[in-house]
Amino acid sequence: MNFRQRKLTFFSLLTLLTFSFEVYYAVPDEISVIDGTVYPVPYGVTEQNGELKLFGVLPYKTVQVNVIQNDRVYLSGETVGISLDLDGLLVLGVADIKDQNGKFCCPAKEAGLKAGDIIKQVNGQNVKSIEAFETVLTHTEQALMTVERQGNTITLTATPVQTDNTKKIGVWLRGGSSGIGTLTYVTQDGNYGALGHPITDADTGTTVRVGDGHIKDAKVLGIVKSQPGLPGEIQGTLNGRDLGDVYKNTDFGVFGTTTNFLRKNSIQISTKEEIVVGEAKILSDVAGGEPVLYSAQVLQVFLNSNNNKNMIIKVTDQRLINLTGGIIQGMSGSPIIQNGKFIGAITHVFVNDPTRGYAVFAEKMLSNKEQ
Repeated sequence: MNFRQRKLTFFSLLTLLTFSFEVYYAVPDEISVIDGTVYPVPYGVTEQNGELKLFGVLPYKTVQVNVIQNDRVYLSGETVGISLDLDGLLVLGVADIKDQNGKFCCPAKEAGLKAGDIIKQVNGQNVKSIEAFETVLTHTEQALMTVERQGNTITLTATPVQTDNTKKIGVWLRGGSSGIGTLTYVTQDGNYGALGHPITDADTGTTVRVGDGHIKDAKVLGIVKSQPGLPGEIQGTLNGRDLGDVYKNTDFGVFGTTTNFLRKNSIQISTKEEIVVGEAKILSDVAGGEPVLYSAQVLQVFLNSNNNKNMIIKVTDQRLINLTGGIIQGMSGSPIIQNGKFIGAITHVFVNDPTRGYAVFAEKMLSNKEQ
């Protein structure tokens, strides 16, 4: 092989290598497809069961493929109340107590209980209320506790001590959680998605693990406007009328079933590859009443993001800015529309610029709901 041939071969290989890298990074590590459709892989790369093949022949990259069963949903944008009962009791912390002899001790700490633990059973009995927990302690000398810690199940034993009028182990507990958020969408078969992010405990930051839960009618009573450094919020109350059940609380939203949602005007779901930087709309009833479309901008799209911060959104509608200052707590789950398709939902506000925030991809919510 002469010098000219070697030079040509070198530049051919360099071109192929450059092309390969371009293709590799152009294709996300995770893709979603609408059931019955084909994912439009760029540069003629073919995809089969998550394996990409260069030129349809050479195995090139393995990706996760999520199949979305429904290609259309009904958007909501309505403010709702969400009430969750824990699958057990959340430990907020431990503290010393004084027994009937005046001695300070903390059986919970000695047993190894930590903030964020979830006590699921005591002496084989399920405990889903603080009252049930205290009743078991009153009638036992040893509390054998089944505890969930960071997804693992452990067993801890505490010795309750007699105080003036009851037995205690020195633990602060919480039995449930409730708040205001936005219902994002409902499918034809009555499954819904809301929030776009998990409900977490305010004291421990732990994702609330659902034992039972409901979404309820909520009434907007007022708005605390966002300002730089201080996120605002929707002030509201739960009206009590059940709209549906909650069966999942995940990193990508709260999911459940509803029979009390008026289905109007279905909309097609967009995959993340269809989203572009530019004009969009936010659907929200933050003002109370019927949901309203507000102008916004998609500023950035993160195709390989594995969390619920997949896009940066900016509120541009002066009506919404005048009303709320931008994005406020309680707007999480407000659906976002671009080019006539459902592309995602608001999840977070930028504390220093409340006109901007993060949003989760619609496909993330839909694929997580169906897993």
